[in-house]
Amino acid sequence: MRAALSAVATTVVLVAALALVREGLVTGEARERRWMFLEQASLDALGLTVEVPQAGAWTIVAHEPATGARALFSAAGDPAARSGAAIARDTDSVDGVVSTRCRPALRRAGRACGVLLRHRAPASYYLARVDEVDETFEVIRSEAGVVTRLAEAPLHVHGGWYAIALDARGRQLRAIVDGGAPLVVEDDALTSGRSGLWAPADAEAYFDELSWTARPHHVAPLQLPFFQLGS
Repeated sequence: MRAALSAVATTVVLVAALALVREGLVTGEARERRWMFLEQASLDALGLTVEVPQAGAWTIVAHEPATGARALFSAAGDPAARSGAAIARDTDSVDGVVSTRCRPALRRAGRACGVLLRHRAPASYYLARVDEVDETFEVIRSEAGVVTRLAEAPLHVHGGWYAIALDARGRQLRAIVDGGAPLVVEDDALTSGRSGLWAPADAEAYFDELSWTARPHHVAPLQLPFFQLGS
């Protein structure tokens, strides 16, 4: 009888563990994706979803300064709309890092761009962005559209490509621009979600690439208190 219960318990543990692996909650390997935007393809075909169409169209265009002379372009939209975002659909994770090279277009009054992670609709995410108008580099939390600035630092405005990375590990967020000193904050309002690119509705911006890596993470061993098995 005891052997039979032990076999049942083992089966339950294995089935539950396999289910967690399928859901991405237990993994021994990092997952990663990279988009260079060199393809002649729609965003949907690349696995990206535009969250706020009213904020402007996102298209791959010819852009000589970019890698391969092509870039993802975020056009200006309705200034009254929420900020635009291109979300990578298969990047759902808890801990990870997202990065890009972006440059705001100079012909618009609003000049900003950035990366986001732990995105949950509607309008909930962490964002690292450069703002050339305010000359700041910021880490922001948007929760159901309510924006909170978590940290900021002066930005060296150079008008070229900004290399931005945002790293989430548990409560800690680390954001870096152009290899400078990181902005480090702690916040636990958002615990998981997808990653992507960000641009304000009243601005235009170019994105040279999008890179994402999810760190391996583990849950505690499963407990089965209803089985009291002896040795």
